[in-house]
Amino acid sequence: MLPYRQSMKIALVHDFLSQDGGAERVLKIFQEMWPLAPTFVLFYDQEKMNPVFQNHDLRPTFLQYLPGGRRHYQWYLPLMPHATERHDLRDFDVVISSSSAFAKGVITSPDQTHICYCHTPTRFLWSDAHSYVEELPRNWLIKKIVPLMLTRIRLWDRLSADRVDNFIANSETVRTRIKKYYGREATVIHPPVETQLFSPASPALLQSAPSAPSAPSAPSAPSRPRCPLRFTPRRPRPKLKIIF
Repeated sequence: MLPYRQSMKIALVHDFLSQDGGAERVLKIFQEMWPLAPTFVLFYDQEKMNPVFQNHDLRPTFLQYLPGGRRHYQWYLPLMPHATERHDLRDFDVVISSSSAFAKGVITSPDQTHICYCHTPTRFLWSDAHSYVEELPRNWLIKKIVPLMLTRIRLWDRLSADRVDNFIANSETVRTRIKKYYGREATVIHPPVETQLFSPASPALLQSAPSAPSAPSAPSAPSRPRCPLRFTPRRPRPKLKIIF
């Protein structure tokens, strides 16, 4: 936890609230740690976000009020860098961003401290850039246009990483990605885990468990990022779809 003084004013920044995933659970912990800190977001959808956020001071951008800005926000992807920079954080001493896309790109002054808890560098711009375009369920013309848009956003994303004073990665894997794509060092702090949901197996159970035959381990499938280009139906662990 940050060293806290009575007069310190803290602001939280999150990409957007349109689902309840791992990044949102981290944000929930931040709000519990700093209950007086407002949370700046691009937009929020009250029907899809965790109801716990409705009790907090949420400050959205103009995307919240555009036609379809909450339900069809994918169409406003080119505006998201600009909308992020419109967050007015001048009244705060410390800015803590929870970012897997745009939140790290907020503009702060030299006398402010910006700490970014990075869930991952923006995957649809970097590690999964080609696969995202290939998997778009659209015609060839759309697939020719989208990379041009992503190139511009990728340049902004790289420059915006330089605005962060301190990066925190949620794993060693993310720390490596931050170094590769942003050229920045990061401290690893693993996200919180609800340990009460787990308990160690008893020795008797371990002894009675059948041993599986040894076999070469297959490579694990890559996880899919949260991305404004994708829509997540409200079902447990769905297959994500890209929508324009």
